[in-house]
Parts: sequence; C-alpha cells; structure tokens
Amino acid sequence: MFTSYVIVIYQWLFRNSVQAIGKSSALLSTGEEVVEAFKQKELGWRKLLLLKHNLFLKKEGKMISMVRGKSKIWMVGVIFVMILVPALIMAQGKEPVKFKLFKTGELKEMKSPTPAELYRLNILTDKDDAKNLGGIFGIMPPAAPGAKPEYHYHKNRESVIIVVSGEATEMIEEQEIPLKVGDMIFIRPMVKHTIMNRSGKDFRYIEFFTHPPVMADFVPVKD
Repeated sequence: MFTSYVIVIYQWLFRNSVQAIGKSSALLSTGEEVVEAFKQKELGWRKLLLLKHNLFLKKEGKMISMVRGKSKIWMVGVIFVMILVPALIMAQGKEPVKFKLFKTGELKEMKSPTPAELYRLNILTDKDDAKNLGGIFGIMPPAAPGAKPEYHYHKNRESVIIVVSGEATEMIEEQEIPLKVGDMIFIRPMVKHTIMNRSGKDFRYIEFFTHPPVMADFVPVKD
C-alpha cells in the first residue's frame, strides 16, 4: 500500500516533465541505455533524473501487478482453507448416533395429517446412521365398507410390525392374523400380505424392515 502511494506521488510530480521529453529520449527503455545516453551527452541531468524515475515506475508497476496477482491467489487459498478446515473438523468431531428412542405414547396421541387415508412417517433412516434398517410409523383409518385386501410382497425385505394402538388383521396369503396392542409380527420375504382395518377406529403401528427405504422393495400383487 505504501509503495502504491509513493508511485502515485511520483507520477503526479513528473507527469508533465516526462511528457516533455523528446522522442529520442522516450525510446530509452532500459537503465543501460539511459546511462549510455548520458555518457554521450545526449541527456542532461534533469532528463536523466526523470528517465530514472520513469524506469523506476515501470519496474514498480510490474512488481505491484505481480504482487497483486499473487495476493489474489493467496486470498483464494486462505478463503478455501477457512471454509474447508472447519468443515473437516465438524465432520470428524460429529459423533455417530448411538441409539434412537421411540416414544409410543407420543405416537398414540399424534394427530393424523391425512385422516381419510393411510399415513406413513419415516422414523428410522440413514440420517439416523441406520445402515441396513428402516422404520416407519403408520396410521391406518378404518377400511371402507366392502373394501378388498390389496396384497403385496417384498423380494428381499424382512419386516417386523409392532402394534401401537387399535386393532387390525394381518392378511398373510389369505390367512387372517388378528393384531392388537402388544402384538408383534415378523414377515419373511416373498410372502404375500397386507393389513385390513375393520375395527372402526384408527390402527397405529410401527414397522422395522431391512432393505430400506420403504418403497425400494415393494411389489403389488395384481388380481
């Protein structure tokens, strides 16, 4: 910054005088040429001094340009480090999720966002550091009169369903399994199944399953 101020002052002091120097003098672009011209008495003391200043300004200008260029590169590097280092520290310092507590009491009291339709909420995902397991909470309203079961199966998924509240029937290949609070049921891959709620009240459940997410391994059975 100080050097820049000095250059500006020099330019202001000698601008008019330098412009007044003759064409032959202006062609002198190096220190050696200036000295030689002075020896040959082609330049006076004043012109010699001005040309020396002019050469100084040219060199300083190049130097400042180089410094500014390097400064830009340096600043980009500093900004990159300032962003990257804290991110790495935070990533390394983040502790993995060791457990997740599911409070069924809160799930019982939760109001369904879609009262007339099946509602599903992801409660265990890869965001919880679950690698091979997923979990959903479901609220199933009563089935409409005359509704028929819609079967599906999973090619690789293993599932465990836990009843939170209400009653329903797990249909497993046309076999009816009654479900109530406290019951848990395990379903293997390739087994056709579905849930029917004929109780007249909401049926709430939690399902844990392999091969998440929930719709990644879901095959509907066509009639």
